[in-house]
Amino acid sequence: MNVKMNIAVVHGGTSSESAISTKNAGYIASALEENGHIVSMLEFDENIYMNLQQNKPQLVFLAVQGKYHGDGTLQSICEHLRLPYTGSKSTAAAIINDKCLCKKICAYHGIRTPEFIYMNKQTFFATPKLALLEKIEKVMSYPVVAKAITQGGSYGIEFIQSRDDYEKIAQTFNYDDEIIIEQFIKGKFATTSILEIEKVSTALPTLTGENVNGEQKDMVLFNKAFTVKEADLSTELKEELAQISIEVFHIVNAKNYARIDYMIEEETNLPYFIEINAVPGLKPESFYPHAAARYGLSFNDLIEIIVRNEL
Repeated sequence: MNVKMNIAVVHGGTSSESAISTKNAGYIASALEENGHIVSMLEFDENIYMNLQQNKPQLVFLAVQGKYHGDGTLQSICEHLRLPYTGSKSTAAAIINDKCLCKKICAYHGIRTPEFIYMNKQTFFATPKLALLEKIEKVMSYPVVAKAITQGGSYGIEFIQSRDDYEKIAQTFNYDDEIIIEQFIKGKFATTSILEIEKVSTALPTLTGENVNGEQKDMVLFNKAFTVKEADLSTELKEELAQISIEVFHIVNAKNYARIDYMIEEETNLPYFIEINAVPGLKPESFYPHAAARYGLSFNDLIEIIVRNEL
């Protein structure tokens, strides 16, 4: 079914993620045009509601990132305007973008995820240092990871090796008023992408990355150039990750496409769910297009499937 559509690609995000979002949007827009669609690029700013009203697209393709953008905010605006859009709907997107809530829901449903505790800015700075450290140590041992709950792209993450790194936890609040402190899992990073193909949630090949370690050699970060490759895991573990990923996709009521990240513990070879991304990066060098290519889909085919899933 080759139907030419008027599609608006909306891009933008927090200061740390805006440039990445705009770059994503450019690739998406080019593919849509090559597929025969009429495309407009709209920046998510204070005029986005009015611009969408005036543009009246048949579909909004989301390329937004981060808090107040891809966390259910733009999705809710589209729903209010009765405009169809790509990806998970507003409630699911809000849950997915909240690392704490998402982990709690997945853990409730039996998904293995690292131990963690929640802290907000007000409580953190109003509580004596020793009491906070003891709270962490009652639940998990060092090293741990402090994460701003709504940030992506490896922003707002600190590696905490001991009590001496208390100030690093405090720095995490520069990115958000809420954080989680999570047990560090030493091992391999793996990511599995899910794409709805003919209404069936389908796991694409599981991938990993080279050159993904930060200043701490055991810490996986994606704030510099890295190389994507197929994960060096057993067939059984890849099948397990595919099954878990589809389950997580359904648990949080994700739609159309998403990417789920894991750490494979070095000692036990057990996979630990880290997070799910409702608006995964679609730049050619990103994990998602690589996974689609290994499944046999060109970039333009992938973009067209995402569009058709919303019809």
